[in-house]
Amino acid sequence: MILSYIQSMAVNMFNARLNEISQKKSAPFAIAEAYDRDFLISKTKGSWEVDVMCKGGMVDSALACITHEIQRIKRYGFTETEYIRAKADFLKSLEVSYNERDKEKNSHYTQQYIDNFLDAEPITSIDFDYMFFNQYTNKISVTDINDYINKIITDENIVVMLFANSNSQIPTKQQLADVFAKASADSVSAYVDDIPSVELINGKLKKGKIKSDENGMFETECITLKNGIRVVLAKSDLKKDEILMSAYSMGGTSLLDEKQMPTIHLLDDIIDLGGLGEFSSIDLQKVLAGKNIALAPHISLNAESFSGSCSPSDFETFLQLLYLYFTSPRADEEAYDAYISSIKTVLEKAEKNPKFILNDSINKTIYGNHPRAEIMKIKDVDKVDYQLAMQMYRERFMNADDFTFVFVGNMPDSTLKLIEKYLGALPKVKQSETYKNTGFEQRKGEWINVFNQKMEIAKSTVYTQYFGSCEYNLKNSLKMSFLSQLLRIVYTKTIREDEGGTYGVAVYGEINKFPTETFEMYIYFDTDPDKCRRMKDIMYEQLNKLAKDGFADEDFLKVKEYMQKHFKEMQIENSYWLSLIKEYYMLGVDKYTTYEQTLNEITKEDIRLFLNDVLSQNNKAEIVMMPKE
Repeated sequence: MILSYIQSMAVNMFNARLNEISQKKSAPFAIAEAYDRDFLISKTKGSWEVDVMCKGGMVDSALACITHEIQRIKRYGFTETEYIRAKADFLKSLEVSYNERDKEKNSHYTQQYIDNFLDAEPITSIDFDYMFFNQYTNKISVTDINDYINKIITDENIVVMLFANSNSQIPTKQQLADVFAKASADSVSAYVDDIPSVELINGKLKKGKIKSDENGMFETECITLKNGIRVVLAKSDLKKDEILMSAYSMGGTSLLDEKQMPTIHLLDDIIDLGGLGEFSSIDLQKVLAGKNIALAPHISLNAESFSGSCSPSDFETFLQLLYLYFTSPRADEEAYDAYISSIKTVLEKAEKNPKFILNDSINKTIYGNHPRAEIMKIKDVDKVDYQLAMQMYRERFMNADDFTFVFVGNMPDSTLKLIEKYLGALPKVKQSETYKNTGFEQRKGEWINVFNQKMEIAKSTVYTQYFGSCEYNLKNSLKMSFLSQLLRIVYTKTIREDEGGTYGVAVYGEINKFPTETFEMYIYFDTDPDKCRRMKDIMYEQLNKLAKDGFADEDFLKVKEYMQKHFKEMQIENSYWLSLIKEYYMLGVDKYTTYEQTLNEITKEDIRLFLNDVLSQNNKAEIVMMPKE
């Protein structure tokens, strides 16, 4: 256990350094990650491994860079402050697991048994782990970790492997060996750990005030702040160490100029590049060491939103970050340049992947030439405007009084006071807005696209989507869920088991509220090219047969029983209540109170008629990707 702890500390600290390098414009790689694990498939040989996605034409530079960093930790080791942060993160994660020990899922115990059987890992309880590591981690110093690094990273048994596209300029074995030898002999300086201030917010905040406090749906507390912000609180002890949050305001990218789609495509990623307030992204990670916080903004077609979670003990820090996201988004040109360089590398690789080409073809078939349907490609990257992206973000999030915040979880006694202090301090903008209909919707009618694509392993992919009008309510949502599950059962028997035509058929359907009330349902599977036509025929034959004759009693009862059971199981998760409450306050739809009654009222005939309605609207897109000869 001590060895596993030392290994994890070394990996976490080294990866933090790699992450720091990746955010510099000069970084020769897009992604790099270190591991301390078995060498390839060998269970008897361990290895210190660093996997790198090199930027175009920078294989030599990436190898030299990684080799320099390995030499840096060999010669100088990790710093005390790096270890303090890594240890704080470890102990916080352990604390969260300990606090939720009575809610552990079966999969956790299953994995313990697997690790014990395969790797002789000891099976310990979380109570023992919590006691053990809180006692012994303070006895393990950064010197112990540095000594371990010097023992496992030697000048012997070194393997350099290069995986590259056949069209790439590939260095020879000797060239790689020369680069590694030179980099290993180069002089490197010790790592300097710049430690930022720990105060996230400097200065006095504008005093906020709670305007009203009322009881709401699902035993919630509905608060309206003086600045117009609405906060919905659902106190829950389902998990002792969890608070979940979702916030939303209607508008989204529908209010942004679709001529700027390259910038809009990358908006979510760009927002977080520079950090917040006075802190760069790297500094922010250092400041938040030892805290269990996740928070991210998001801008969809019809809304701008936040999603996040934290431990009750970190709730104030969580609200401070929210305040900074609204008031102090930070630009960082170097981090942006590094990101753009990396995204080009990622897209260059992705565009050669048949899955990427399939997704692009699906969008073009379903949405035609609508600019919002365009998938981001490498040709679009240079059209991205960083300053415009920051301006778009500020415009979408400047109107905090238009937001509703939903919190679910084990909130501290100081919750109201903290919400009043931080959310109440956000500036009020007298501007009411909502989303607009951009015309970004599926083309009506039947559209078929069959194309051939070069691929390493020959296979055919069939993607069929139905879409049309459908009222957004609980009953239709349940019917769509019923239909999707029943079709999966039918296709598992006919296409997979009877014909051996695929490993599985994916069926998924949903009802949408915005911008208009619609449904969409897709059927997707991979198959042998020689069997493609027959499997596709069976798919349609079954749809038409089921629309005419309906589903088997046994299958219908099986799905209903599962949905009844799943409904009860979901109620022990904070995430379920968060989604339920958000949907009620955002869309005005209650999917809880009459759930069981509505479910029990649905008959086999209802599902048959619903399928008929899906098919009779005559809106279908069929995309088939075949391998090139």
